[in-house]
Amino acid sequence: MNKEYIKKCYAYKWEKVLTSHYLLVDEYHEYAAEIIGLITRLFTVEGKKILDVGCGTGQPYAESLARRGASVVGIDLAEYLVRKLKNTIDRKLNITPLVGDSEVLPFASGCFDAVICIQSSWYFPNFECAIYEMLRVLKTAL
Repeated sequence: MNKEYIKKCYAYKWEKVLTSHYLLVDEYHEYAAEIIGLITRLFTVEGKKILDVGCGTGQPYAESLARRGASVVGIDLAEYLVRKLKNTIDRKLNITPLVGDSEVLPFASGCFDAVICIQSSWYFPNFECAIYEMLRVLKTAL
């Protein structure tokens, strides 16, 4: 099975599902708040350029980081989800939604202060390639 076919299947799935049931559950929002808290304890996000790989609709991560002063670029393979993000985004927030592939990120090396990828990496047919790309676009890899 070819990896482009797999990617199209995942994108199609998310276009049909839009958001899964766990986004409606209070426990998920508590989990998301913990993740955002962890990120903001690790470093100051205000004024930073952050890439959200597999951003979906931008909820809750891209939006939460942008509300804290970050410039967020969200990238997702599912065109429908990126279109939904573009249509529902608070225009005052600094979020740039893009359709793109985690295995071929369309950015120069070293252009992001941080990269997040939350609850999407299990969809990557070539996980190692996606991780390499995320490290490549970081200003400083850990």
